[in-house]
Amino acid sequence: MKKLLILTGALAALSVPAVAQDITIMDANSDGVVTLEEFSAAYPALENVEQVFTAADTDTDGVLSQEELIAAYEGHLIPEME
Repeated sequence: MKKLLILTGALAALSVPAVAQDITIMDANSDGVVTLEEFSAAYPALENVEQVFTAADTDTDGVLSQEELIAAYEGHLIPEME
């Protein structure tokens, strides 16, 4: 069981750098969160951008934290930026 937890953590850590880079790119004003406006600018071709943003904003505070963005990527709600 311990080996499984270590492996899971290592795999998660490998995917975080790419996502963290996406967050840095999206966070235009560098305040640590992504607003709907920043998210829309990052995904101009994404259909229903407001609905996707709202679904990703699990704590309903009106912004996306790093944790919410990672969960949205992992849940395939939004694609990683190219």
